[in-house]
Amino acid sequence: MSRLYIDKKSNKVYLDYTDQFGKRQRKSLKINPEKGRIPAEARLIQKKVDAEISLGIFGIKKKPKKIVFEQFAEEYLNYVKVRKSQGQLSNEKYILKKLKTVLHPEYLNDITVAKADFFITQITPTMTANGVNWYIRGLKAIFNTALRWKYIEENPFLNIKRLSIELPLPRVLTIKEIELLYKTIQQNKSTLIPLFIFYLLTGCRLSEALNLNWDDIDFQKNTIIFRKTKTKKIRIVPMGEEIKKLLLGRKYEVTPFSGSRDNISKSFTEMFRLANIKNASLHSLRSTFASYLADSGIPEATNQKLLGHTSEVSRRHYLGFTQEMVQERLQKTEKKLINKLQINKK
Repeated sequence: MSRLYIDKKSNKVYLDYTDQFGKRQRKSLKINPEKGRIPAEARLIQKKVDAEISLGIFGIKKKPKKIVFEQFAEEYLNYVKVRKSQGQLSNEKYILKKLKTVLHPEYLNDITVAKADFFITQITPTMTANGVNWYIRGLKAIFNTALRWKYIEENPFLNIKRLSIELPLPRVLTIKEIELLYKTIQQNKSTLIPLFIFYLLTGCRLSEALNLNWDDIDFQKNTIIFRKTKTKKIRIVPMGEEIKKLLLGRKYEVTPFSGSRDNISKSFTEMFRLANIKNASLHSLRSTFASYLADSGIPEATNQKLLGHTSEVSRRHYLGFTQEMVQERLQKTEKKLINKLQINKK
């Protein structure tokens, strides 16, 4: 039979027992005594240990039941279907299909750490580092769900490190390129013009604009609140005169902007292609805003704050730069961009 006692040094409850192999063991239950007495919680653990020792199963882990890989894939995708977007569902289907093609697993448990490493080794020569990292992220998430469902004992992809990527320098557009892009959008997809101006003059991220509601716009205080951000933190930024005019002219819309993130991203990619502007994307408008804002005299730390970058330095320095000072330089940046573009402001 086991015995409970209180260790005076650590002030923890310990269990002293002889296991089914006749070996004496001492184990801390990591439970504190209650007024110098052994609590009921510790006694319940003692009863469970005694019962398992008598049955000869103490310390023996039950192996998860073998799950057919195809069965798991179907169950997992049904789970994703009601929780994630159609795009994410398609991505995860593709990942599972690739995993099956390379490893040919019969059971989910067949995918060991060694086989996970083999999978990454096999796909690496045929794709970019970003592509490989996309698979690693996706497979970690998929197998974390399998682990939570107790279908496996460990996530075979958990400790696989992402490939290092050399980040390219931010692409800043010239005034001529901005004008050319504007004219291309005007001629080919004029419905994108409001978003083009908004991205160019706020430097916000694609999803931040699409998630805006009218309640997030304060026309009295001239501020915009971005609630759904990459950092998960609410960001309040000043609103320049040109952006204010743009938004006031869209008050008839249900929300300031609408549309599918994927479709808008593809449309801008197509506009850059038609304008023959190389090595640029929608994100280049964000980089361009940041660059011209810096030229107007905004300190780097304040610039980072407006863009939603997080660092102790930016938080510290932003406090010393008043709203009026930021607004003044924002107006300067808007004029520099808008006046040269000669955008029709009607």
